[in-house]
Amino acid sequence: QGLRPPRRGRYRRTVRREGKRWVVQPREGSRSLQVRCPAGLNVTASTRSGSISIQGPLGQVRASASSGRVDVAEVKSLRARTRSGNIEVHDCEGSVKLGGKILVERAGSVELMGVSGNAELREIAGRIGALMVSGSVRAQSNGEGKIEIASISGDLRVELPAHLRPAVKTRQTSGKLRNDLPVGDDLKVDLSSVSGDIAIGTA
Repeated sequence: QGLRPPRRGRYRRTVRREGKRWVVQPREGSRSLQVRCPAGLNVTASTRSGSISIQGPLGQVRASASSGRVDVAEVKSLRARTRSGNIEVHDCEGSVKLGGKILVERAGSVELMGVSGNAELREIAGRIGALMVSGSVRAQSNGEGKIEIASISGDLRVELPAHLRPAVKTRQTSGKLRNDLPVGDDLKVDLSSVSGDIAIGTA
């Protein structure tokens, strides 16, 4: 809403309308692209080679990059993935679903899958689900949702508020186990690592 395509030939990009959607893309070659849109809009962005930076406030956001960084701030929900590159999420009100090398600063809930690289999750209010092939995971939870994290090779660390008494289930083939919190039933924590240390404590 409120967008008008530029005059034909004025810019080296194309803007077209498909129903309720606006599609913006370079016409040819490898070029930078900047799009300004109304607050709260749902946005999908993708690039073959290059980085994506999305600054809100925006609604439902999807982002994918073959090789390049994805940086997202102030969105309602996010689905993002990279083949080779980092993903940084600064503020997401709702759910986050990610694939790649990951940093999430604040989110309602997180689901992620990574092939190689570390994942750091900070200030997660709800559920955390993570699967890493090769990489460590550090997760800071407010304790309001179930935590399920698995890694084939990598260390796992979960940080919870000191007053919580989690119900902890762990599986390890090799590695050290450390749990600094008393056992209870405040929330479920399920951690699995084939080769790596597991630690549960406070931030």
